[in-house]
Amino acid sequence: MTSTDVLLHLSKEEISAGQNIERLSRLCKHIVNQRNFYPIFPPNPDVNVEFTKYDFLRLPVSPHILILPSDLKEFVKNISRAVVINTGRLSKSKYTRIRVDPIDQKSFNGSLESYTNVEIIKMKD
Repeated sequence: MTSTDVLLHLSKEEISAGQNIERLSRLCKHIVNQRNFYPIFPPNPDVNVEFTKYDFLRLPVSPHILILPSDLKEFVKNISRAVVINTGRLSKSKYTRIRVDPIDQKSFNGSLESYTNVEIIKMKD
């Protein structure tokens, strides 16, 4: 999980002419495939990151669940066998509930997509 709006930063930096993959899926795919919480160099000037300690941004393995809060549209997607969740910006009147059901070891294919239920709940004021 990260608190930096990496999806918004990626969307400003990416050049995607001729790509047939849906935009938000493509942005998530950069993070999952590169195994890095912030795959942009040089970083956006608004990001307060010590890039001399860049190793802490690396994902040593592909995640099963990746939470990327962003100002972009909320979504849940299966990207390269990872469940990627954009919760949006959470507040007092909005929260996200994630439930992972027990996994059947015999039929598990490496993705938690069929075992995960995500609800983004907006409460009325």
